[in-house]
Order: sequence, then structure tokens, then C-alpha cells
Amino acid sequence: MTRTRPGRLAPGPFVAVVLAAAGLAGVGAETPNQQAVKTDLLVVTAHPDDETGMAAAMARYADAGKVVALACCTRGEGGGNGTGAESGPALGAVREVELRKCLATLGTRHLFFLDKTDFGYTESVRATFSKWDHDDALKRLVRVVRLLRPDVVCTMDPAPVGGQHGHHQAAGRLATEAFDAAADPAKFPELLRDEGLAPWRVRKLYWSVWGDGATVRVPTGEPAKTLAGGKTHAEVAWAAARHHRSQGFDKFFTAQPAKDPPPARPAGFVLVKSRVPVNPLAEKDLFGDLAGADFDAPEAAGDVLATSLAPKAAAGPVTVRLKGRENVEGYRAWLTANGLSRLIGRLPARATAVSGRHDNVVSIEATTTQPGEGSGLVLEVPAPLSVGPERKVVRNAKTKDVMAAEFQVNVPPGTPAGSYDLTARLGDASDTGKIEVVPSLTVAALKEPLTVDAGAAKWEAAGVKPVPIPHTNVVQGRVGGPAECGGRFFVGRDAAGLQVLVDVTDDTVCRNIAPDDIKAHWRSTSVELCLDPKPPGENTLTAFKLGVFPQDTTGTVRAARDADANPGELGRIGSKIRLASKPTPTGYVVEAHVPWAEAGFPDGPPPAGTPIGFNVILYHAGKTDARVGEDVGKARLAWSYWPGVPGRPEVWGRVTLP
Repeated sequence: MTRTRPGRLAPGPFVAVVLAAAGLAGVGAETPNQQAVKTDLLVVTAHPDDETGMAAAMARYADAGKVVALACCTRGEGGGNGTGAESGPALGAVREVELRKCLATLGTRHLFFLDKTDFGYTESVRATFSKWDHDDALKRLVRVVRLLRPDVVCTMDPAPVGGQHGHHQAAGRLATEAFDAAADPAKFPELLRDEGLAPWRVRKLYWSVWGDGATVRVPTGEPAKTLAGGKTHAEVAWAAARHHRSQGFDKFFTAQPAKDPPPARPAGFVLVKSRVPVNPLAEKDLFGDLAGADFDAPEAAGDVLATSLAPKAAAGPVTVRLKGRENVEGYRAWLTANGLSRLIGRLPARATAVSGRHDNVVSIEATTTQPGEGSGLVLEVPAPLSVGPERKVVRNAKTKDVMAAEFQVNVPPGTPAGSYDLTARLGDASDTGKIEVVPSLTVAALKEPLTVDAGAAKWEAAGVKPVPIPHTNVVQGRVGGPAECGGRFFVGRDAAGLQVLVDVTDDTVCRNIAPDDIKAHWRSTSVELCLDPKPPGENTLTAFKLGVFPQDTTGTVRAARDADANPGELGRIGSKIRLASKPTPTGYVVEAHVPWAEAGFPDGPPPAGTPIGFNVILYHAGKTDARVGEDVGKARLAWSYWPGVPGRPEVWGRVTLP
């Protein structure tokens, strides 16, 4: 049976040949294979379980008769495993089974994997693509798009906000780029030549978002007609998510009694690209404005969303822009390269400042046709921060109208860690952002090496002062008070390396990790030590991250490096790190001595004054009677506490070597 899409020509042989030569798919009669795989909504994510953020919308559209598909970049083989000992490809197979059960509950028809490597937690898209090969990943996704020919694609928000996995950012970027690449005959022509997959024009692209940034909200509180017998779409999504048991979702998405169903919050999306003019703020449905449109017409060749929006006010003679950290600037450059500069304002600039330093640098870029050397350019910060009297302003030697300025910001010692407002001004132009203050300290110089025995008394006898990690320094989860979880640490240097002792208060010390399962320390009671030899690093692949279990099931201290320059269990990677641990009446103590070479200094002890990115993260378990290997993580605390901090060296604290 021949099927044509809405607004599509039903051509004879001559017209079909001409349009096919133009590289447009979907014209003329569909083959049985095309009919079998034709998709309405394609969701693109990074890992199995990422679809839970869009699951209620997926259920709603599947319930309404739409064909829904999922393309997942990885199989999740680098994640934790709270229900068994499988890891690597074996864990990926387990998570695929879980995902298929989840998608069956949601009514999702098709599932495809791009088979990119899930290599651990990072918040860097650059690190992600260093492992994935961007062009190969894009080709694999374009293959799926040209095969399924979806009308709408929804994906993850690629903005590098704290807590957003670098793999998530990469999935969002790939789906965004595929909107144009899948329709371009010059992009991956071998897919047509070798695989018979002609270019395809996706009609709309959305990013899934939380909070107030959505341009359309999909209702999820209506009872499903064909799924899960009378449950709302939100309840269907909740039940589906519980299939991701290896990741602990069966605990987080607990079975809900009828009297207390999960909240039916609308699923939020922001319209990013469209081949049909539409007012994003008036949208009620992801498929709105598609009926009757001719997407094979020349005017649908590219994204027309920008032309349908209210015109942007013309830039004045003066502009000013705060420059953010490397990941923010990289994201802004990517937006511009993909025709999305209008979205730059979604992510204000972020800069890092170190408490106790007067030379924290904030950069500003400005343009002006006015004479002078930028004397009117100012940076405003709130107390107790202050801007130094010296600044450097460099004008473009050719045009004289572009200047790059660097301001020094003083952050007094003891300034509370947190996010502080920044405002740059030049004349009537201004830009706002945030400066994120991280803690600092000077490492103690140890006159002689200390025994690694998990004893705090020797540090006190040496005059080293402890640094607190109060129960309020919560990165994730919830801690009821100081008796539940908190801690303090000592840190010092000797000629051979860096030594750290962490004294932890913890009312539920869990010892459920077997000696042959030393990985994914966040599953249980543990401490993570983080070192960045060249701060602030953009990612952890040049850093040191050590996860220490104070005791395994045999009572032995164990540790493994995680998602860093040399990951793996210490014995397997030939590490010379020395460890000790012992229980205390209120928790436990762990101690580690890290040789300089393993800390990132292969040439020997770094000189005095060398700054190092540093953090101590406490992982608090929720119970003591856990099954072996079970994921019982309840909360995370840290010395420098920010969302996603294990994968963000940019917001680790700073220590200075004496």
C-alpha cells in the first residue's frame, strides 16, 4: 500500500527521479521497510535511564498512536551496578535489558545504540568527544535519523551547567547537529551510496529542560488509554523508570500507592530548530504546525525558526560581554557555529575565584566606536569581594574597536564558598554573570614522613590543623545533622608525595563491597580524594581521583582510581599509594599517601608555591545492612561542594604547596 505524508507530493516516476536527485528522502511510494520503521518522535540520549527525563512525554505520544523511538549513545557500561557484579560490556548488556523493559512500559517502538564508550563520570563534552570520535558518532546518529525519518527529535540540553554529565551534553550536541547533517546530501554521502539511506529533513528539534526555560509543556496528568490500565502518563513513566534497578531507580522511583501518585508535572521542552515558522511561546504540542506543511519545498531546506521570531534589537555602538570558563566559551562558540547564537543568553558566564587570593582573573570582551582606551570599562562585584586597581586592556591593533580586558578580583580569606554576582559595564552596555568562590588552604610541610596508620593524633602532634567538612556542605542528597555525616581532613607534603587523612562522622558505615568489586565507590560508604596538577582543569582525564572504601566485606581498606588519568583498582594499575583505615565510635578514618608521580608530577616534587586543585568528597550510605554490592548511596558532602563536583575540576578547592 502506497503512503504519502501530509503535505507531500505523490509524484509519478519522472518527478520522483528529479526529487531523488536533489537528495530528498521520503518522496514517492514508501518501501515496506520504510513503512516498518517510519517514526514520529525520536528521543536521543547518552545512557540507558536518561530517557526518564522525557519518559512521561514519550508515554503520552505513544499512547496517542505516535511511533516513538530511542537512540542511545552508549550502553551504560561505565556506570555503577547496585544489583550484581557485572561491569563493562556485561553491565551494558544488563542495562540494555533494563532499558528494553522500560521502553516496553512506555510504548516505545524502536531502540538503537550508537555504541559509543561510557567511560565514567565527566562533566566535559571535550573529554567525551576525545573518547567518542565526534564525526563517527554523528555519522551513526545520522544513519538512525535517515533510517527512521522522524518528524520530531527531542534530546538532552547540551548546556554545561553544574551536574550535567559531559555525555549528556554530547548527546544534545549530536542530535542538534544531526538536524542539519541528516538533511544534507553532501554529509555522509556513503550512507546513500552504500546503505541506501537518503537524506531526511527532521521537522522540529527540542531540548528537554527543567524549570522556567521551557517554550512548550507537554501535559502528563491525563489517564493513558492504551498503556498500563488507567494510570496517568506520569505514573506510567514512574513505573517504567523502576526497571533501571542496577542504577537504583527502583528505590528512587518507589512504587506509589493509589492515594499518593507521582506528581503529574508537565514535561518541559525548548524549541531549538524548526523547518516551519512557529511562535515557540504559543506552542501547545511538539507536533503543532506540522500538518499540511510541505517539507520538501526549498523554503524548508533549513531552520526557519529564527525568522519567525521577533527581530532582535540592533546592537548599539557599545557592547560588553563577560567571558566564562573554557567550557562556557566552548559552548557559546558551538551555539554560534550551529546558528543558535540567540540561545547564548540561556547560560550566563561563569568564572572561578579562589578564596584568599587577590589575583583571581575575570575577562571581559567589549566593542566600541568611541575614542579612548576603554577607561569607562568597569567590573562590579558584591562585598566582601573587590576589584583590584590594576587591569589590563588590549585593543585590536587593526580596528581599534575591540578590546579584551582582564580584571583582578580580590576574595578575602574566609569568604564563604558560593556564587556571587558579576556585572561588566561600558557606557550603557552591560552583561551579568557569576563568580564561583572555592575554598583554599596551604598544605602543611611535614618535617619527616608520617606513618600511614589512620591515626589523627600524629597530625595534631605535628601541629597540622584539621579542615572541616560540615554536614551542611551537601553536594547531593540530604543530611539531617552533624551526627549523621560530616568530617575533617589533614593534608601535608613530604619529599615523596602528598598525604591526606580524613576523619569521618557517619552513622551508617556500610561494608558491603566485595574485594573483587572495587569500583564505583559512590555505591557505598567511601571517601574520594581529588587532585588537579594544573588547575583549573577542564576535565578529569589529566587529574587524579581516588575512591577509597574504608572496609570491604573482609574488613580491608580498598581503593580504585576513577574516570581520571589512570583509572582502575590500585593493584591492577601498579599503584604505590599507601592506604590505612580504621573504624571509630562515630564513623571511620582513612589515610592515603600519594606519590608525586601518581598525583600528576612525574618529574618529582613540585616547587613551593605550586597550586593544586584539591577536594575531599564524602559518600554517605543510607543503611548498614545492605546486600553485597547494593547501591546504598544516600548523600554526598565535600570540602568544595558544587553540583556535579566529582567531574568538575574547575570548582575543586585550591591548595598551595609550602
